Amino acid sequence: MVPHPAGVYVLMNTASSARMQRIDPTMSNQAKTGGILGYAFTGGIASMSIKAAIQNETAKVRAISRRPVFYFFFDESNPDTARQMTSWAAGTAATVTSPAEFTLIKLLKKQGRREARVGSINVVGAKAGVMDKDRIPFEYEMVRQGVFRVIPSADLDDGEYGFIYAIAGGGTAGAMTARVFDFSI
Repeated sequence: MVPHPAGVYVLMNTASSARMQRIDPTMSNQAKTGGILGYAFTGGIASMSIKAAIQNETAKVRAISRRPVFYFFFDESNPDTARQMTSWAAGTAATVTSPAEFTLIKLLKKQGRREARVGSINVVGAKAGVMDKDRIPFEYEMVRQGVFRVIPSADLDDGEYGFIYAIAGGGTAGAMTARVFDFSI
């Protein structure tokens, strides 16, 4: 119930204390493609994937539970920032107001970076955004106006994860505008 600046926080709950750890957003800094050879050899029947690349092999924040508890604080939770309505501005200048606008994903660890699949293309068509099979379900509830408690629906395996939003546009344009609140398990 303590006011916090707008953002995503993970609850670090130990036997002796509980504190909120802020997760700073990371912007994708590069769009990559994969499966080009299969796409070319099959005349576009096999899909080519588009991935958002995120700096560093691991996140700065490491959750201490396999089913971490997150708190999303939106601008309206804090009267001082509610008037500005700028903390969560997305690429389209729309303000984000709910965890329903996020997707929880597992990031693939690569040399010097992490990647998230955010699109695919084949001869039949193209898909932009996080693929259904790559989404990790989570539940959320409103704690008070502008504050939500968010919990993954199942325990998470060791690895790199993130809440992703603000993919505006398709193809590599969408991958270049992805904002990820990343964490490790």
